[in-house]
Amino acid sequence: MARYLARVGCLGELVALRWTTAQPLGAGERVICRTRKGIELAEVLVPLSPETVTNGHVLRPMRQEDELLARRLTRHRVEAVRACQSELETLGLDAVLLDVDLTFDGRTLHFYFLGPTDEAVDRVTSQLARRFDAVAKVEQFAERLAHGCGPGCGTAESARCSTGGSSRCAGCSRNGGGCL
Repeated sequence: MARYLARVGCLGELVALRWTTAQPLGAGERVICRTRKGIELAEVLVPLSPETVTNGHVLRPMRQEDELLARRLTRHRVEAVRACQSELETLGLDAVLLDVDLTFDGRTLHFYFLGPTDEAVDRVTSQLARRFDAVAKVEQFAERLAHGCGPGCGTAESARCSTGGSSRCAGCSRNGGGCL
């Protein structure tokens, strides 16, 4: 079973993926994978050691029909960003939207905000999710960047998942391996 470091999502989150097929994957190759967020597109970066703890797995390399779907999803993602920014401005909300991810299966929109959000922002993202026939998930990027995914994240005592360490912090285990 091979393991690879890959980049997923609009913010370029690093994930360690396992690949159970004998065919090796090359750097720069795009794949469909399952992560804690769902089905996503990933770009393979480098192979990892066999003992690396993974936080996702490769389903398959991208196919031609996947590329067509990816382009359509990108258009929907851009539309969701514009719609959210417009609604935040119309309502006079101070929330700063960084970007939006739409999972490859089209079921979940992940809204990334720079700071804390409130109920008004939750209403906006829920409304947009209904419009795109998806589920809305709000992530506060600054909080996650400052504190990681939980206690001990990124400390010497608890190696970070994304760097290929063999252990996971409590937050990574709780979040399915979601260290930054």
